[in-house]
Amino acid sequence: ICVNEVLYRIGTMALPILFYGIMAFITYDLVRWLLRLFTKNDFSIHVFVIAIILLVVCVAILSGIYFANQTKIVRYDIKTERLKSLANVDSMKIVVVSDIHMGYVVGESKVSRLVNLINEQKPDLCLFVGDLFDGDTQVVIERNIGASLSKIQTPYGTFAVLGNHEYIGDVQQNQKYLQQLGISVLRDESVEITNGFRLIGRDDMMSKSKQSLSSLIDTSSFNLVMDHQPMRLQESIDNEVDIHLSGHTHKGQIFPLGYITKSIFLFDYGYQYSEKTHVVVTSGFGTWG
Repeated sequence: ICVNEVLYRIGTMALPILFYGIMAFITYDLVRWLLRLFTKNDFSIHVFVIAIILLVVCVAILSGIYFANQTKIVRYDIKTERLKSLANVDSMKIVVVSDIHMGYVVGESKVSRLVNLINEQKPDLCLFVGDLFDGDTQVVIERNIGASLSKIQTPYGTFAVLGNHEYIGDVQQNQKYLQQLGISVLRDESVEITNGFRLIGRDDMMSKSKQSLSSLIDTSSFNLVMDHQPMRLQESIDNEVDIHLSGHTHKGQIFPLGYITKSIFLFDYGYQYSEKTHVVVTSGFGTWG
């Protein structure tokens, strides 16, 4: 373990502690003001309130650590006649993963566990919707943290798009590393999975050169779009894309930031059918911060 890793892990824990600490001070000041209005200024009551607030903060942080290490598989049964009519495919099982954040926190053992979960689903197609890296490209390459990703087994292949965290590190090295693991990286590109089924991968919004979605889709095909940030979701809906996949939001990651992601994005988590487009936004495998 190097100094950078120790400092990074401390920083990762400091973020929720600082956030909940600020919330605790605000809550205590509010409660103290209410106590002055309705009760006597009893020191024992203040001690009791502080104890309760600290307990809640500790429970929130510990539960966050626990759930961050749990992987929940969410299944969506998307029914569409267009897959059969345009691509002559009755059904297809697709595994979608986003926001692994490989690095100091998500190491080789966690990635290996993820790959085992993917293969247990026996998918036809595996899609990574950005932020496979956390930020430090070199630590992932030196430790070969993503080695297990080469063991993913699918008849139609494994594809990925880049996220904003790929651009925090060395984006070209990140792409090369994923390709060496057998993952096809799509940067404003489309590929035909089967005749009539087109997979479109949009480059992240941090890219300096971005193409319009209309130039990438094929209106005579079934179109599935991967776009890390759900900021351009409306563009997919306007272009009548069949399926749109995103990640990035982490569903806010810690309470109550989920309310913020709901206000920022058109849709920040889960599944919805909007006009003619099926939308799935995943909360991701790893954590940011």
